Order: sequence, then structure tokens, then C-alpha cells
Amino acid sequence: MVALPFAFPFYGGSSHAVYVSPDGWLQPQDMSYNFHPRSAPLWADLRTDGPGDDIFVQEYAEHVVIRWNATSKADASDVR
Repeated sequence: MVALPFAFPFYGGSSHAVYVSPDGWLQPQDMSYNFHPRSAPLWADLRTDGPGDDIFVQEYAEHVVIRWNATSKADASDVR
């Protein structure tokens, strides 16, 4: 879960935190896991537990940057 320094408006609601999936999608904290929309900037079957892999979060006053450095489960290629 990533706390946001602002309210994130999404599908008529808003949240101050988002769940960041290792598979490249984001979901506001107060929306149900299975039944509400997600934002999928990098949706893939990924691993983030390899050497150098991780999810990186940079917070600024008015925006947040979320970046994945991962490995594809399908072919073990690097995903950035």
C-alpha cells in the first residue's frame, strides 16, 4: 500500500492510498479487490523478488511516480 499526499480521484470516488500490485496494476485502497476497476499501467505476469527487481515509489508534492523493475514469469526477461 502506498499512501498518497493527495486524494486520488477514480471512478467517482477518491482515495489517499493505492495498492500497488507486483503484476503492474494499481487499485485505490477503499475499493474491493475483485469487483472494482483498476488502473493497469504495466499489467503482466511479473516477479519483483529477483536481483535488482522491486517496485520503486517516488513521492512529490503534487504527484507520485511508481516504477516496476521486474522479471517476466513467462520468459525470465527483464521488464522495466
